[in-house]
Amino acid sequence: MPWESEPEPCFVYYKYLIEFFKRVDYSKLHTIRNFGLVKNGGFVMANDDESLAIIYVPKENYGITLNDRQLIGLQGQYTFFNTITGEYTEPKSFIVDTHQNFRSCFKEDDSILIIELQKGK
Repeated sequence: MPWESEPEPCFVYYKYLIEFFKRVDYSKLHTIRNFGLVKNGGFVMANDDESLAIIYVPKENYGITLNDRQLIGLQGQYTFFNTITGEYTEPKSFIVDTHQNFRSCFKEDDSILIIELQKGK
């Protein structure tokens, strides 16, 4: 019977994802093929003006490279969300360089990289 399975299912993951999507408004995101020519990463979603992007980072590949000349010089901040524990890293500010690298400290778990860019208004 499913309710007697070994090991028991861990439903707390759903709680973490619900909290994540309360923080990041999923209804405003859509899939995109490239966000700054992301390399080494997984699934990417962004809002319409691409000032907010979330990138799935599998544990097998905990680093992401952002490489887009159109983004060079933009300021922003990023944080990682651990999909297993629900933890967030402290937000860190950055200015997009020619090969902007992001490395998750959650090397044992899948994570989501949250990038917020300050685009001209």
